Amino acid sequence: MTPRGTFENFPIDRIVYGKPAAATLAEEAERLGARRVFLIVSRTLDRETPWVNDMRAALGGRYAGSHDGMPSHTPRDAVLRATDAARAVGADLIVTFGGGSGTDAGKMVRLALKHDIRGTQDFDRFVARVGPDGNRVMPVFDGPDIPQVAIPTTLSGGDFNVSAG
Repeated sequence: MTPRGTFENFPIDRIVYGKPAAATLAEEAERLGARRVFLIVSRTLDRETPWVNDMRAALGGRYAGSHDGMPSHTPRDAVLRATDAARAVGADLIVTFGGGSGTDAGKMVRLALKHDIRGTQDFDRFVARVGPDGNRVMPVFDGPDIPQVAIPTTLSGGDFNVSAG
């Protein structure tokens, strides 16, 4: 039997490829009107390559701060640490650079900022569940106000999926 169904993706504003990341990020930040850009980056890329510093330099006065080292599977306590850092600098654009954990963290940080999430249990109301009748129960909530630019370095596909692990 051939599988059948419908897949609905969240709106992706644009995909830019084949251009240097730092300069393109600066262009996107300007296009989005961002003044306080917060980076969530891979610890390895931050400490062992010049690329993250290139982004900071390209952003100039728009660079507000960063968080590096999101653990695998994007644990809630690590997301809250990144959220606290983004909140402290008044972030108006979240940029993720690295693998799928960072990409997912960006989504969750934006949600946490929107809904003033400050404890790990506060994420519970945003989790899809299976109801008593066996059907999926999707939570209803307002989406984030702050945009995200994802610069993936792996093929996780997280940048093409609205949910986060």
